[in-house]
Amino acid sequence: KRYQIGEVFRDGPIASTRYRQFLQCDVDVVGSASMSADSEIISLIYTAFCKLDFEAVIKINNRKLLNDVLDYCGIEKDKQEAVILSIDKLEKLGINVVKNELKEQKIDNDKIDKIINILTIKGNNNEKISQLRKFLKNSEGLDEIGQLIDYLKNLNLEIDFDVSLARGLAYYTGTVIEAF
Repeated sequence: KRYQIGEVFRDGPIASTRYRQFLQCDVDVVGSASMSADSEIISLIYTAFCKLDFEAVIKINNRKLLNDVLDYCGIEKDKQEAVILSIDKLEKLGINVVKNELKEQKIDNDKIDKIINILTIKGNNNEKISQLRKFLKNSEGLDEIGQLIDYLKNLNLEIDFDVSLARGLAYYTGTVIEAF
């Protein structure tokens, strides 16, 4: 049996490398808030890349966690979406670009430094969680990341918990997954 991947249409800004119409293959889960569902999605991604003979690094984060980090850093709720849009550019454009964007959003230097220090926490996944737990005592997003990492260990899958992985779109409300 042959399957075909259909075309989708972007509901957002377009540019020379960001087309209105493009091909996309995705998998969604509806009706489950369990991190086991997210671990199954990651397992599916891993399996697909293995079958295609690609080496991939799978990164995860959690939008609830990012919001908790921004709360901790003193970023007002009405500015958090804009700040996350800037954070999303960290890996592609670098710290200086992100810092400048945050300054343009009237975020003071102390808060910017606090955000950057948290986003660039180093260590293995468990070390990152331990460091974050020191100041995020009651974080649902951090709890979910811990649960997801535990499920993935049971599947013998290694992933990279990247505190800076963000997506600026409001429909990302929990786990963020990217494969590189």
